[in-house]
Amino acid sequence: MEVMFQDYLTGILNRMGLYHAYEELDTNLNINVLFFDIDNFKTVNDVYGHKKGDEVLMYLANILSEKSPDGTVVARLGGDEFVAIIPSERAKEDIAAVADSILGEVRKLKNKDKACDVISSSIGIILNYETKKGLDEALSCADKAMYYAKEQGKDTFVFYDDYAETIKYENNIEKDALKALEEGRITVKYHPIMHLQSSRIVSTEACCLWERPDGKV
Repeated sequence: MEVMFQDYLTGILNRMGLYHAYEELDTNLNINVLFFDIDNFKTVNDVYGHKKGDEVLMYLANILSEKSPDGTVVARLGGDEFVAIIPSERAKEDIAAVADSILGEVRKLKNKDKACDVISSSIGIILNYETKKGLDEALSCADKAMYYAKEQGKDTFVFYDDYAETIKYENNIEKDALKALEEGRITVKYHPIMHLQSSRIVSTEACCLWERPDGKV
């Protein structure tokens, strides 16, 4: 492995190496992309220090390398984010078994290192993706699925296709809300909260009103 493609800490591929490896894949084949993030990794750095955090990153790199099927491309994107690309079309239950095995190994780290008591892993998966569509789209979809896995309580995996419509809907709502803020279409109204017996105002509540482009609020 060329040094420029190797992650300095874990020894697996870095982001540049991942893109290089992707370019070497047969564009006629489908792949499976697993996007990993270490839950509560910041807590490890804050409580135990960055040296211990580096050890945790190496733990995960080793787990991915050892538990992924032969031929899998394993890389660290940066920080506590990792990617595994499993080549060839696979059954959903086979990829689920791989993800479940990796999650199980991460849980076992608690027996190895006290610093791992607080961590788990969330995984977003895109199944049987057409290589010719490009790596950026694959990573984007798998990343969205990973964050959805975190919303489900962490320490789990989510297939993008299972929640694609929900993920797209939530992303669109967020984009629309940001645009509405920029255009001044979200206003705050304050409503008094009264004590019924004395008729005194004891507090207020804030209510955000979002005026949609169609005039509805």
